Amino acid sequence: MENLSFDAAKNEALEIFNFYHDTLTNFSQQALVVFAQLHGSASLEDVAKVIKIPETLKARVFAAVPGPLIQLGVIRLIKPEKVGLSSSPALHELRYEIADNRAARNWHLQAPTDLRGMPEAVRKIKVSMS
Repeated sequence: MENLSFDAAKNEALEIFNFYHDTLTNFSQQALVVFAQLHGSASLEDVAKVIKIPETLKARVFAAVPGPLIQLGVIRLIKPEKVGLSSSPALHELRYEIADNRAARNWHLQAPTDLRGMPEAVRKIKVSMS
């Protein structure tokens, strides 16, 4: 196994992250919407159970997940106090619910349907909802 310097290892990790960021973000968004549809609410912890992202990249990927979905009116944040969290929980603890079923359905139908490379657990959920 090749020994990489810290800078080389960091550059390699960033290259991998940049290559997969959009894919990981999309899969994570799909998982968040599916979990919220099936269970009434979802958190990024739920997503982390099916989308395996290296710890060093998880925060950057997950930070990009809920914002666009909120802006599109697909999901909304559940007030932390409503689900037993402190008033300033960590990002991965926040819970989201579907804001508009029609918007969620439309978004879901427009999401990429090429399931190659999608983690098996998410693929099974997505196929079962079709």
